[in-house]
Amino acid sequence: MRLITSPRINEQDYQVILQSKIDPVSFFERKMIEDIDSISDEFTRDHIFALGWMLANNKLDIKIAFIKGKEGVITKYEDIEKSGIFHIKVGILNDKEGNTISFSGSVNESASAWTENIEEFKVCRSWDESQKEWLEHDIAKFENFWNNTSPKVETMELPEAVKRKLIEIAPSDFSKINLKRWEKEKK
Repeated sequence: MRLITSPRINEQDYQVILQSKIDPVSFFERKMIEDIDSISDEFTRDHIFALGWMLANNKLDIKIAFIKGKEGVITKYEDIEKSGIFHIKVGILNDKEGNTISFSGSVNESASAWTENIEEFKVCRSWDESQKEWLEHDIAKFENFWNNTSPKVETMELPEAVKRKLIEIAPSDFSKINLKRWEKEKK
C-alpha cells in the first residue's frame, strides 16, 4: 500500500519554523513524533499500531505532501491559507487477476455536508471500457503526486525517525492489534 498524507500547519507551527530556523522537514519530524507520543485514546493508538506493523513488514510506504505557493514551497503563513491543504481522496486497488479500480471523492458525514455541501464519490473499473479514461486519469494523478512531479504539490518521504517511531511502538505480532473491537455490532 502506498499512502500520501499531509500534515496540518497552523500559524504557530509556521512561526516556530521561521523563528527557530529549523528546516520544515526536521520540524515536522519532531512534531509528528510528539503527536505519536501524545496519543491517549485507544482507538487511535490501535490504528497507529497497525500502521507501524505495516511499515515494519513492508506492506506500507508513506509520503508527506505539501501544497506549493507561488514561490515554490510555501514561504508565508498567508500563502498556506490561500493555497489550501492537500485534501485529495483517491484510492487505486489492484487484484491478482490484474483488474484495477479507482475511487475518488468523499461522502462527508458532517451536518453541514448533509444540508449544504455538494458531495461526490465515483468508482472506475478497468474492465469497463467506458471508465478506462477516468481510471487512467486517477492513476496518473496519484503517480504525479507520488513521484513529486506535480507542479502544485511537493511530496517527500516519511521522515526516517517517524517511521522508526511507528515501527518501535507497534507489536511485532499483528494478532496483538485488536482492531475488531472497534467494529459495531451488525443489526
